[in-house]
Amino acid sequence: MTLGGPPGPWPPAGSAGEGPEDPACEPASRRRVWRGVSASAGVALGPVVRLAPVGARAEARPVANPAANPVREDEVRRLTQAMDASDGALATQAQDARNAGSAALVEVLESQRMMVRDPLLLTFAMAALEEGWSAEWAVQRTVDALAERLSRAADPYLRERARDLLQVGDRLLGALDGAPPPPAIPAMPSILVGSELAPADLLAWPRARLLGLVLEHGTATDHTAIVARALGVPAVVGVEGGVHELEEGAEIMVDALRGVVVLGASPEERVEAEVRRLRHAQRLERRRDGRRASAALEMLDGARVELLANADRADAVAEAKAEGAAGIGLCRTELLEPCDDEMRLTSLYTEFVERAATFGPVTLRTFDFGADKPAPGRAASSASASPFGARGLRASLADPLALSRQLRAMVRAGAAGAGVRILFPMVTTLEEWRAAKALVRQAQDRVRDEGGPAMPVSVGVMIEVPSAALMADHFAAECDFFSVGTNDLMQYTLATSRHDVRSAQPAQPLEPALLRLLAPVHRAAHAAGIPATVCGELAADPVAVPVLLGLGYRSLSVAPPALALVREIVERVSAAQCEEVARACLGCRTAAEATACVRDGLAEALGVVWEDRGR
Repeated sequence: MTLGGPPGPWPPAGSAGEGPEDPACEPASRRRVWRGVSASAGVALGPVVRLAPVGARAEARPVANPAANPVREDEVRRLTQAMDASDGALATQAQDARNAGSAALVEVLESQRMMVRDPLLLTFAMAALEEGWSAEWAVQRTVDALAERLSRAADPYLRERARDLLQVGDRLLGALDGAPPPPAIPAMPSILVGSELAPADLLAWPRARLLGLVLEHGTATDHTAIVARALGVPAVVGVEGGVHELEEGAEIMVDALRGVVVLGASPEERVEAEVRRLRHAQRLERRRDGRRASAALEMLDGARVELLANADRADAVAEAKAEGAAGIGLCRTELLEPCDDEMRLTSLYTEFVERAATFGPVTLRTFDFGADKPAPGRAASSASASPFGARGLRASLADPLALSRQLRAMVRAGAAGAGVRILFPMVTTLEEWRAAKALVRQAQDRVRDEGGPAMPVSVGVMIEVPSAALMADHFAAECDFFSVGTNDLMQYTLATSRHDVRSAQPAQPLEPALLRLLAPVHRAAHAAGIPATVCGELAADPVAVPVLLGLGYRSLSVAPPALALVREIVERVSAAQCEEVARACLGCRTAAEATACVRDGLAEALGVVWEDRGR
């Protein structure tokens, strides 16, 4: 199996040419454009191969009289054999990925193996067999019920696992019918288009025949996206508007730098896309030759920048390592598992820290529940449907016993690797902060008294409300580090919800009010000699990143898919350039003026990066 590798020739050998006289070119009247999310950067042009619809359905078929023979031994045997076969196939792919040195792929495949062998799935399926149903219906009923629970979860990560579970169900149903037929591989390199595709099924396609991927469902952080990035396959997901209706063989352009799919691209568009494809291929080569591989990152004038990753699951840690992150800047522990069992939390955090301990610090954030983010099992009330109210640290302090259990688990995990940091979200007052620090000290004393490991840990404040930003100098004197959450800081500063799609005037990244809060926050951290990391979406915005650098921030934490983009921006600019642009932005009255300052001041350095991504 070939994992990764540079993009092939484009257009592919044997595909349609670019001239208007080419009969394969779509007429202008058939031109259509779909927009989605870029899940794996790149550009591809080629014919469509439509994926078969997913979601095999089994019939509710009884096979035994429960009163006479509650469990048919042959159905139990068929179910266990299907699990064995599915597990074996995934294990083989995982070993191939391991041999190729792709840790991210290994993590994805191993997670699907865990789902196949999940004790809850087996328990529910066996219960259906005891009622006299067929193995197929036992799997179908179980998977549907468990996926429905996950799909209603508040956090996106758990909702993504619902799709994984349905894919595992399809795999088991295929195994129950015998070995599933191999996919019909086209004779020429093609672009796969469909509703969704399981990570293992994507790996089954020969890389030489796979130009790109277009899916109606999915996100940039789900397992299929991780596999696409590991393979170097341009992918656009979350595409709406009937892309599944594309005809087999129709030629499309997948612009996964801009998140666009085009039918009937003009010759001019093709040439322009080819230029951007070549530039992207050159970037990949620079990364492969080792110049990008280390965590060390410098601006043009030698200023050092620390690039960290936001990671909330094990496979994201592997991907962050592969992309050269210098550590984990933010782990939102409510996405790892929001349970209340101290030993379970200790095990979860220890495993996470062990996976990340070999390449840098690990920042574990305590649960951020309350207001519009209800804790598991608690629906948000109408009064708390807004982002305002008791949330984050304030909500956690209302249940100090539960917070203490989580803190003890984090302290124990600190023994698994150097540089564990505990971060508290939504800190609003010094009184709250001092109460949180007291609980950390108590947790350390308790673990030490029990004879367990209690390694020193750093404790930090998440600056994401205006009150904390305005008091940053006082907080800096009493903490070990800052993490700046620009998403919430933006919405609380501008009195707008970042989840409200009905907002007539959505907040812009370079809002002057936000910049005027970010500047003194960094000054306070610098004066106190503590690090300040920006971990919100602003840290991955190609226009905002140079402004953050100009304000003095030298630590950015972003999702693994954005690491390569941020690295390229940092390496293209100097500190002096960014400082000049940031000063100009601080004098602007509107976000549009600030954006114009950045584009005018850094067009020569970053114009190509912005153009490639449609900015």
